[in-house]
Amino acid sequence: MLSFAGKLVSGLVSMTMLLFSSYEGNDASFSEILIGHDSEAIRIRTTLLNAFDNDFDQIFRSGSPVVINYLLDVQRDGEHVETLTFHNIIIFDPMNRYFYIEAEASNFHSFTDSCDELRQIISEIDVFYDHLGVEGTYRFELTASMEKVTLESLEREFDLMLLWKNKIPAISFTYKVDLHES
Repeated sequence: MLSFAGKLVSGLVSMTMLLFSSYEGNDASFSEILIGHDSEAIRIRTTLLNAFDNDFDQIFRSGSPVVINYLLDVQRDGEHVETLTFHNIIIFDPMNRYFYIEAEASNFHSFTDSCDELRQIISEIDVFYDHLGVEGTYRFELTASMEKVTLESLEREFDLMLLWKNKIPAISFTYKVDLHES
């Protein structure tokens, strides 16, 4: 639970965000996919572009956890195999003025006091899909979304997807796993 001083800082940031925000919104999208495989896994790398500009510094500093969800939907030879979810979580400590970042989408955990570094870390996706040696044509769809945040100082929820103009960034791609290639 936040101390009185922490709530005060969080409240001021939240009020500033709501009163003076540009609400311009961002056109989030994924960069080109880099993909490869070995005998056990397919490695998928990309970056979420233009996602955390405009208004996000205030959101990150609000004191409320910010959660970005990356969903990877997997099909093999036209049949749905599974959907994997990776959560990137940001928590700001207003008293110590640093961010704790748990980035499952890149298997990275860190602390930083820089919003620029924070944006870079939470935008990177570097995941492995375990195909377990099963050959076939894999079709992937990667999407990103954000959970609502509760602004405790204002006692209300804010839908972060408004800052992405209510659009879910998505990218689809296929990759053929042939373990007997020469």
